[in-house]
Amino acid sequence: MGILKDKLIDEIRQRGFSSNTEEAYARAVSKFITYSKSSPSRLNIEHVKRYKLHLINKLKRQPQTINQHVSAIHFFFTNVLNKECNFWGLFN
Repeated sequence: MGILKDKLIDEIRQRGFSSNTEEAYARAVSKFITYSKSSPSRLNIEHVKRYKLHLINKLKRQPQTINQHVSAIHFFFTNVLNKECNFWGLFN
């Protein structure tokens, strides 16, 4: 993820998020990108929906964990990729 990870961390720090949030968001976004097998510039809401289903059905993650991943990905889309996507229907 390289430059995009650096930008993600910069954006998180500018907002004064905790170091735990920084680590969790970076990890969640990295897992999402790896799962999607797509260039970050090509990612869209459909990738997020598929990833959420993967977290629910395959990994059996709890709703709080899923919401944290969706929040991290939303933050990444809006603040790093500068993409506007409606994520609100994706939260539990």
